[in-house]
Amino acid sequence: MTTTPAPRLEELTAAEALRLMAGVPVGRVVFTEGALPAIRPVHFFVEGGRDAGPAAGPEAPADAADGADQTDQADPATSATLAATAIVFRVIGDRNLASALHRSVVAFQADECDMERRSGWSVTATGNAVRVDDAAEIDRLSRRLPIPWAEQGIVFRIEPELVTGRRLNR
Repeated sequence: MTTTPAPRLEELTAAEALRLMAGVPVGRVVFTEGALPAIRPVHFFVEGGRDAGPAAGPEAPADAADGADQTDQADPATSATLAATAIVFRVIGDRNLASALHRSVVAFQADECDMERRSGWSVTATGNAVRVDDAAEIDRLSRRLPIPWAEQGIVFRIEPELVTGRRLNR
């Protein structure tokens, strides 16, 4: 008789959570609309995530990707990881959404599921969404986002203050 291993739920460090998030192209921005929670799917990328490693920059602590408790956002390694990271996305054709996002606290969620293996992960980052207004910065960031089919849209950046994640393994 073959037994299926019991599932194991693992809390992720902020660095590992951001690394996983950087590996998928679509996430969900969670914001407030009419005093109620609302969610919109968007294409995005993590700036400073996969490209820069767990803690970008030469000043980053060497232990940024160790098994530190991800819930301790005051940890120096976690602080360096978050300070070196931004989630960038574009809003197209929804001026009301763009207005609701600018300078608002939002959540951003991404995940990946393997239905066959019954495993996956989910990551949520929380921080302020800020509209990018500088033309040169918009151009630089837009090169990493999918080419829009219609208007250019409005580019936003979230600098996460809190990152949590969980992975289900078998």
